[in-house]
Amino acid sequence: MFNEEVPSKWGKYPVYDQEYVAVYTTYSSLKISLPNWMNIGMVRYINSLEELHPRREQIYLPNCYEDIMWKEKIKFEWEEECRAVVYGGNIEQFDAENFFEAIKDKALVYAPKISLSEILQGVWVHPSCTNEHHDRVNEKLTNNGFLPALK
Repeated sequence: MFNEEVPSKWGKYPVYDQEYVAVYTTYSSLKISLPNWMNIGMVRYINSLEELHPRREQIYLPNCYEDIMWKEKIKFEWEEECRAVVYGGNIEQFDAENFFEAIKDKALVYAPKISLSEILQGVWVHPSCTNEHHDRVNEKLTNNGFLPALK
């Protein structure tokens, strides 16, 4: 997320449930908190695969991350998403308890433990969330030494 959560972004989420939170961090805080063998980058938002793959007559060297680092521009550009990824390597080098299987495509996802106190810059709750939800979020945050959530 960037410096401010734009209120219009909340409208992209389903109306039936406003019990969301958005977490703000910085690129550098996230990068420092991850293992040094993980790569981090911004998702590319494209209109078509032609933007991802140049014309055939051009010399093209594929990027091993491009298949997992793009989304459809019209649907998702508002997200301003950053992803941390690992490509290749020996799966045994990772801590087994930090893997889970992604439901969508059966891919293995590595979720290393990170310290929220090192990366958390702020939390927002949905502007239309209930007071009870806002209070629950704030209780969790303040009980753990963080500032209350913005609404």
